[in-house]
Amino acid sequence: MRQVVIAGAVLALIGMARPAAGEIKVAVVDMGVLLEAHPDRKSADELLEKQADEFKEEKNELLARFKEMKQAFEDARLAAENKALSEAGREKKREEAREKLEDLQVFDREVRETTLKRQKQLADQSDRMRRRVVKRLREIVGDYARDNEYDLVLDTANRGLSAVESVVFAAPELDITEAVVEIVRKDGE
Repeated sequence: MRQVVIAGAVLALIGMARPAAGEIKVAVVDMGVLLEAHPDRKSADELLEKQADEFKEEKNELLARFKEMKQAFEDARLAAENKALSEAGREKKREEAREKLEDLQVFDREVRETTLKRQKQLADQSDRMRRRVVKRLREIVGDYARDNEYDLVLDTANRGLSAVESVVFAAPELDITEAVVEIVRKDGE
C-alpha cells in the first residue's frame, strides 16, 4: 500500500513538474527478467558456485578433523575408566580426556566461526555482484528510456512489504522488457 501511495505521489509530482509537456510517457520493465538475461549474472553465479564448493570442501575437512578429535576424546575417556590401570594411571587418562575435550570444544567453536564467516563472505560477495549487475541494468534501462522519451519506468518485478507486486496492472504495450533484454544480452559482448 505504501509503495502504491509513493508511486501515485511520484506520478503527481511528475505531472506538476511538466504541465506543459502533455501526457507522461510511462513504461514497465521486469528487472527480474533483465537480471536473468545479463551475461555478468551468469559468470557471477558460476564464481559464487565455485567459491561455495571450495567452502564445502574446507568444511568437510574441518568436520573430518572434528570427528577424529571426538574419537580421540572418546578413546581417552574410555581409557580413563580402565580398571586394569592404577588410580594414578586412570587419573592421568582422565586429565588427558579433559584436555582433549577442551581442545574439541575450542575446535568446535572455530568450525562454527569459520562456517559463519564463510557464509557471510559468500552472501556479501553475492550481494556485491548483484548490486553491480543491477546498477548496470538501471543504466541500460535509463538510456533506453531517455532514447525513447519515457518519463517514468516502473519495475513489475518489485514486491512491496505485503509481498504484492508494486505494479498491479500495466497494459502489455507499456512493457519494454523484451526490447531491453536484447540490449542487455549485447552488453557483455
